[in-house]
Amino acid sequence: MRSLEIINYNNKYHHQFKNINLHWLNKYELYEKADDALLNYPNEFIKNGATIFLAYLDNKIVGTICINPINDNSVEILKFAVLDGYKGLGIGTQILQSALNFSTVG
Repeated sequence: MRSLEIINYNNKYHHQFKNINLHWLNKYELYEKADDALLNYPNEFIKNGATIFLAYLDNKIVGTICINPINDNSVEILKFAVLDGYKGLGIGTQILQSALNFSTVG
């Protein structure tokens, strides 16, 4: 695989973060109005302790995952998605592993 980077969320990637997630939510008819909170205001989640990782490959964002703390011992995984053209390359595995490593260290 080409050089995949797992990076922290940055506002300059907001549009990609939102579109990647809306695509799969709509494709599988899973979109709910409640999804808008994270999709439109990811920095509010980050201020409250969440961490968003982005998979960066071919000069673009191709995957996302959000780790949101529930309590001192648990996190929930939100908005875990990979662009259709990049599925099957191990990107989901790598971004999930990065998120899990982060959540067990913190």
